[in-house]
Amino acid sequence: MAEPEELQQDPVTQRLRAWDAQSVAEVLEFRGERTLVVPRSHLRRVAEFLHGEPDLAFNFLSDITGVDRFPVEPRFELKLSSAFHSPSHHIAFARARARE
Repeated sequence: MAEPEELQQDPVTQRLRAWDAQSVAEVLEFRGERTLVVPRSHLRRVAEFLHGEPDLAFNFLSDITGVDRFPVEPRFELKLSSAFHSPSHHIAFARARARE
């Protein structure tokens, strides 16, 4: 599924994709909340990058949730939510799909 242009233009998504083109698999938006789908293998590197960049400074992990999506595959999903120091960058941080 192609991402709408406004989601592709998100500054955080652009920074991540410029840093590593494979870092964001998909960008979703639902009811005003933006979600970056990060491949499981990239999750730690992405979190470290976003935390360490002074102008982004992800500085608060607010929630980690495990989801069992049975019967959908991949069945298990890990959702992480993070807050920013700047309201201009407020998005849901990541959703990493973990396979069994």
